[in-house]
Amino acid sequence: RETDKFNGFEEDRDAPIRLSGVELFNRTTTTNKEFGKMVKRSLVDSPYSKRSILFNLPYWE
Repeated sequence: RETDKFNGFEEDRDAPIRLSGVELFNRTTTTNKEFGKMVKRSLVDSPYSKRSILFNLPYWE
C-alpha cells in the first residue's frame, strides 16, 4: 500500500497539461525502451560453479 505517501493535505497544483495524440507521439518516439524479459546478472562473478555430489562417487573415477 502507498498510505505512507499520503500526508493528509489537499493538493493545490493544477492538473498536468493534456497532450494531443501528435504531441504524445513525438515525445515517445525519442525514447528507447527494450521490451521483453531482462537477463538476470549474477551479483558476484565467481570462478567456481556448482558441481553435483554424485561426481564424488567411485563410479566416476
